[in-house]
Amino acid sequence: AGQVPDWVFRSVDRIRVKGRTAPVRVYEPLGPGAQLTKDRLEQLALHEAAIHAYQQGLFDQAEQQFLALEQDALVEVYLDRIRTLKQSPPSDWDGVWTHTTK
Repeated sequence: AGQVPDWVFRSVDRIRVKGRTAPVRVYEPLGPGAQLTKDRLEQLALHEAAIHAYQQGLFDQAEQQFLALEQDALVEVYLDRIRTLKQSPPSDWDGVWTHTTK
């Protein structure tokens, strides 16, 4: 994300893939910052706050923030994960989703 400073990116996830121990940050490019609308930038700020709450293990807060966003496939993924994590809270949550298959 830092190699194209004019562009704006949305945080997608911090994941740990099978066979690796270090987490990887994943971003979605949204386009040149100058071309994004004020509404889109506001939604992005809310999204980043929801991601931060999720990674901190503040699942109730993150859920409410994700519900306040425009719904898309990524928001649905997080809402599903949060429901799962709230039902079976992890004892060692580090904010990274671990994928068990490639």
